[in-house]
Amino acid sequence: MGNRSSVQKYYRVLFSLPSKTVIMALIVLTSLVLYTILGVFFKVFVSLIILSALLLYLYGLVEKNPFSTVKRVLGYILFSLVLVLFPVLVVKELLGITSVSVVLASLSGLLSILIVGISGLNRKTITYVLVSSLFLALVVFMFIKSNVIIFVYGVIPALLSIGTAYYVARHKIRGIDVLSVGIGFLRYKLNGEKLIERIFSRLSVFKNIQAHIISTSNAAIIYTDIHYGPFGRIGSSDFPSILSSFLKEYKTLILHGMGSHDRNIALKEYAIKYAELISNAIRSKKGRECIPIDTFTVRVNEWEALVCLFSCMALVFLSRTNGGIDDLPYSIQEYAWRKSVEEGIQPIVVIDSHNSELTVEPDITSIFTLIDKVVDSIKRIKIQNLNYCVGVSSSKINNTPGVVNGEITLLTLKTGEKYTCILYIPGNNMEPGVREELIKEMTMQGCDIAEVITNDEHSETGVFSGEVYKPIQLSRELLEKTRELVKQSLDNCSQEQLYYNNIVFKAPLMGNSIWRLKWFLEKLFYKVMIIDFINVLFVPIALTLILPA
Repeated sequence: MGNRSSVQKYYRVLFSLPSKTVIMALIVLTSLVLYTILGVFFKVFVSLIILSALLLYLYGLVEKNPFSTVKRVLGYILFSLVLVLFPVLVVKELLGITSVSVVLASLSGLLSILIVGISGLNRKTITYVLVSSLFLALVVFMFIKSNVIIFVYGVIPALLSIGTAYYVARHKIRGIDVLSVGIGFLRYKLNGEKLIERIFSRLSVFKNIQAHIISTSNAAIIYTDIHYGPFGRIGSSDFPSILSSFLKEYKTLILHGMGSHDRNIALKEYAIKYAELISNAIRSKKGRECIPIDTFTVRVNEWEALVCLFSCMALVFLSRTNGGIDDLPYSIQEYAWRKSVEEGIQPIVVIDSHNSELTVEPDITSIFTLIDKVVDSIKRIKIQNLNYCVGVSSSKINNTPGVVNGEITLLTLKTGEKYTCILYIPGNNMEPGVREELIKEMTMQGCDIAEVITNDEHSETGVFSGEVYKPIQLSRELLEKTRELVKQSLDNCSQEQLYYNNIVFKAPLMGNSIWRLKWFLEKLFYKVMIIDFINVLFVPIALTLILPA
């Protein structure tokens, strides 16, 4: 798995807990601190928290949801001890009392939020939420405080949680409510459940995608026409890893084209079928003859393109010298394809090199000018019987942050007397400046033209930029391995037979639904977080001031 573990640790912070022993120790320490603050009231305080935790655990067992594990319930107890203390102390400061009603209201709100947030809005969930809240109130009424108003403290926060969920669920995309999407994401991250994939499938649209493949007896350059998202093991997120597993004896460069999450394959089963079709074509060692003709660079403003022209197609590796590059619109590929057809030249495939994190939003209009210049340059090149050679080398890499699957590959193309080297590093983009250092190293070792690309694989990242992930970073190991790979690929450069294959496959792509989903999530997420915190922290205080019990 290489350096995938270094990326996974980010999500462990968000979706995992320390060991049960650590949580228990923290609970004991927190309890000791709270006992000194609350005195004898601490017994009531902690008893209600434990009772609510048992209700959560029972629901988890019955529904087989993420709260069926002891560790998560212990985590809930620890979280509750800290969170519920806030309204208790505020009321104590305002009214001079330690109120069990406040504890009840806060726990009722928190319990309701968690249950609805993991199970959604259905009759069973709503019933359990209300029954649990009333049960907590009944316990307080029978054993601590005989005041019927106590039931209001139990029910009001629960109803507010349900109302908030209804507000979110009102927002729909193609008949799918946004609440279901959020629940699907949480259940995947917490339990690995694939509910989210079924939801994405319903939001998707079937479209034809095209793979363009150039292969030798032991290596392949593969353009897949898809985006490697949205996250984890969902859809096409880990497509490069899937395809590499089918081609273990091959050195592969799995390229990232134009488009973003709109080009995600929604269902993993289709991603696997697509990978199988590609691998079968490569393994057949058949296809149209493909000869390297020339390589050259084109620049327009901040954009730079390395063009690798073959007799069968043209690969245009797009980079941005300032400001970074990340998921350019698919309309660029459509334009390039249309121009190549109109001008009667080899089909052009544009590659998003993903070799520097985006820091400044780009002006993409210059890219269309760049494509025009590429087309004009290709038209001026005359196909000759060149003495070409192809060299490929790869190496394991273990100590470079951000590298997915722990292997990098270097491709060398010799056309005429010119050596062009492309370093392929699987991972989610690259820190600014790393590309330039690696290119400098490659040119020092004998490459006339050099480029560095990643595949932007999303196997450990969230749906949208801004969610935690780890870009590829510069390391001594990466520089040393690059130096070794250049030497190896130059040494093993030979005139091998190259085959070209084009595969057309119909797959469910996310399309524009993903952007509508993004808009809804951005619109609702912070609102809902604020409402939920108000429900747990401030509604209990307000109830105490309005309806003292």
